[in-house]
Amino acid sequence: MTEVYNKDVVFLNDMLDRYIAEIGGSQSTGISGVLPFDVERILSYTAAVKRFMAWANSQPILDLPESHPRLYTLEPFSEPQNVESESVNMLVRLFQDLRTEVVNSQSTRLSGTLLPADTKRIENNIMKIESFVNEYVSDATPLDLPESSPEEPMVGHGRRGSNPS
Repeated sequence: MTEVYNKDVVFLNDMLDRYIAEIGGSQSTGISGVLPFDVERILSYTAAVKRFMAWANSQPILDLPESHPRLYTLEPFSEPQNVESESVNMLVRLFQDLRTEVVNSQSTRLSGTLLPADTKRIENNIMKIESFVNEYVSDATPLDLPESSPEEPMVGHGRRGSNPS
């Protein structure tokens, strides 16, 4: 179990874990590229992370003598399965790296906000994700791989919530 003290880090972790699940279960998993609507979703995820970080970093560091340190236990990281799309696998890895850097940063010891070095590290990871999508995925895929496809089984439907009908 990973434990942190920073509620903004908890929020970022939860966001990133959900995005990893979304990408790893997207329609693009079964092809050798990333479909346009999944590209749009992925870029909306990086935009949401940037918006949240901007908000978190614009907030004052709170004086919380009675409530800090408060320990938050993060759920164990889910391990997405390897899928047909190498691009999706790469995106999952990039988001996993980002999440790992967030939850192991020095900022985890604050009650909220992010330290400048951690913010820069997160921003650089996001830039790499966006660059991969915009400069590789959009230009170099999908690929025609008739001899080696399919390699992996199809990914099933998303989580069905409490009413799976």
